[in-house]
Amino acid sequence: RLQILIPPEAGETELGEVTDMLRRVPGLVHIYPAIRIARGDRRSGSSSGSGSVSGSGSGSAEERTLSVIQDTLLPLASRTYRDGARFAVRAKRADPRFGVSSEEMERLLGRALIEHTSWETVSLEYPDVTYRVEVYLDVVYVSRELSHEDNRGVGGLPVGSSGPVVSLLSGGIDSPVAAYLMAKRGCTVDMLHMTSSDPRNHDDPQIQKMLRIAEQVSRYTISSKLFIVPYAPFDMELLHAPNSYHVVLFRRFLLRLASYLARARGADALCAGESLGQVASQTYSNLVAISHAVDDTIFRPLITYDKPEIVDLARRIGTFEISTIPDKDCCALIQGNARTETRIPTVERLEERVFGDMQGLIERTLAEGVVVSLDTGEIVDVTDDVSRELESPHAWSIPTFRSHQTRSPTS
Repeated sequence: RLQILIPPEAGETELGEVTDMLRRVPGLVHIYPAIRIARGDRRSGSSSGSGSVSGSGSGSAEERTLSVIQDTLLPLASRTYRDGARFAVRAKRADPRFGVSSEEMERLLGRALIEHTSWETVSLEYPDVTYRVEVYLDVVYVSRELSHEDNRGVGGLPVGSSGPVVSLLSGGIDSPVAAYLMAKRGCTVDMLHMTSSDPRNHDDPQIQKMLRIAEQVSRYTISSKLFIVPYAPFDMELLHAPNSYHVVLFRRFLLRLASYLARARGADALCAGESLGQVASQTYSNLVAISHAVDDTIFRPLITYDKPEIVDLARRIGTFEISTIPDKDCCALIQGNARTETRIPTVERLEERVFGDMQGLIERTLAEGVVVSLDTGEIVDVTDDVSRELESPHAWSIPTFRSHQTRSPTS
């Protein structure tokens, strides 16, 4: 249980902003705004009467605590009354020394609400509004839950509790969702995007789109870096390759770039947004051939998702509307239809022929890129000094071309 104290003078607007922010924090399952009462607080006594809790200032410690709870609950219930709605009171006694059972608290407080507010109808099975009272050793929490409100958080694990990954980020729908899902499982996430525009032209519409996507994703990843690199150096080398292999070669090159960055960033894994069989380049055979480009572990959290499921997630995390802004990304520049079956030895021989100096190509590509630092939805720094992010003993070389005998050929 994580408790965040908000000053009493904060209004509904500030409370709503804090609640919305917490709904985007991985590791939090439910978010309930609550009023915190220190045990032993003495407030003005509530109206006494049949079924009411005894007034404060006299009686046992339990009676005084119940009186303070009632003094807090009645104004809350009055403010949130809805004509014709049904309510329930749910109590939880986490302090075994507290001499009033949960059931008795529910009965007493429920009766008080009927007698001293406009509430009339109780429904324990299907309430429209539920008032919760939780009694702990030194504090009491009083909260309200609406049946139609979504109090769910992201769930999953806190960011940083797993490990770092470098996630491929395109301008499409899928890859931002994949990055989000890795953050949800506790990973710190850096992102890599290859653009057909000039990475250093921040006014370019395509660059603006990617910055907006990255900003939105970082609301969940908390702290991330976005590496934007140019497509042009790779495109120049690609001129002599058969068109049908362009997409597979492109994806393999992206993984090599990501692997290089991962070593510099101390990450042992990559992330990609592919879904098995969704498009021609994502067939079983092609994904195996693409994955074979690097030794790194590659997480593909969307691998079994159907497109409507991915779209639903994209809408939920706020990236769908941005991702569907028309633009001309790198895939749109690749000519020809992708092969649906790629043999690993064939594509490796083709790479050796087309890309004579893979190490040099990667270094040239990164040298022309920019690094954007993001923190919970905001850009905090932009630099074209990519080398500053690569000053690590891990970044000494890229994976070499594999021998054709290192793995059985895949058809």
